[in-house]
Amino acid sequence: MSLLKKFATVASGTMMSRMLGFAREMFMAAALGTGPVADAFNAAFQFPNTFRRLFAEGAFNTAFVPLFAKEIEANGLSGAKRFSEEVFGKPVTFTHKNLFSVLGWLAFAVLLFGRWRYGWRGRRALYWIVGGTTLLVLGYLGSKFVAEVLLGR
Repeated sequence: MSLLKKFATVASGTMMSRMLGFAREMFMAAALGTGPVADAFNAAFQFPNTFRRLFAEGAFNTAFVPLFAKEIEANGLSGAKRFSEEVFGKPVTFTHKNLFSVLGWLAFAVLLFGRWRYGWRGRRALYWIVGGTTLLVLGYLGSKFVAEVLLGR
């Protein structure tokens, strides 16, 4: 494959990505408008968008992919697996912290959806806020309590 053909492939992929991103933004603006719902949506997607920019679009791929490919060539798949475990560490384990955190954030998602779809305010919204916050605090303080009081660390 010639250098010009490689350049054209990357350039056309980038151009298509930009056009689809622009279309996505137009559809989101048409669906959400420019009010507080759009602001809440953008705030909620700030964190995942940061990870997308880091892992899918940028520096991480530039550094990791060539080294990973070199490791596959040098030591085979077992060496590449060992290399990726060194970079990423162990996979996420299922613990009470993860469970309470996910349930807490799901409670906040239900609150946002209920506010948007059903207009929840007042006492009903307060119940969801207190429930979500309680789950998040249980994930953090529950492990602190076990470590400090029960295990004496």
